[in-house]
Amino acid sequence: TGWQLTMDEQLYMLRLRHGPTTLAELSEARLRGLFGRADHGPLWARELELLGDELKIAVHHGRLPIQVSHQSAFEVDATVEAQAPWVQAVLALLQGNGVEVGGRTQAVVRVQGTIQEPFQTLRGGGSVQMAQVGFLRQTFRAIDVAYELVAGRLQITKGVLGYEDGRFDIQGSLGLPPRLGPPGDQGVVTLHQLPLEHIQQVPDFRSLGAATLHLRTICNGEAK
Repeated sequence: TGWQLTMDEQLYMLRLRHGPTTLAELSEARLRGLFGRADHGPLWARELELLGDELKIAVHHGRLPIQVSHQSAFEVDATVEAQAPWVQAVLALLQGNGVEVGGRTQAVVRVQGTIQEPFQTLRGGGSVQMAQVGFLRQTFRAIDVAYELVAGRLQITKGVLGYEDGRFDIQGSLGLPPRLGPPGDQGVVTLHQLPLEHIQQVPDFRSLGAATLHLRTICNGEAK
């Protein structure tokens, strides 16, 4: 026994909230696809699409428990296309403080885990392409990342961050939720034609008065 439904509905005023705070919203979106439940098992979804101006989600396969317990498991195979406000909202939920996002983000998500301990139980992988990300007072463009999730850790198998005319290549491992500096984090950063600039104010340059020295160096190398 069980049931399944084919959906094709127009939805209005969808909001992503954290407590009383609305983090992002869609004024209008279309939901279509197939979902159902077999016997007393979890909800499942196939080819389920949410289509809005700022957010597009395609769930190729999904499984979500009805009753939440310590062992309740979920599974998602999906693609996402989102504009900056929705990405910023998800980062806020994941405690990704100090990161500013611009433009469009595309992601492939293939993960599974448990509801009660998502960070510790996540398994899977995927990829993310972002137009622009700002952190540490710097702006990076054309971000392309491939990742794996294992036992509460994010493994970056490929990471490319564009910076002016150069780029960073990154590989490494971070604890979840991501924070700078916890024990066990490690990584390798490779610099390709990366411009580094240094500006210094000199109060009296060769007795000619105040001056500003501007140094620009193109770097290639590796840091661990």
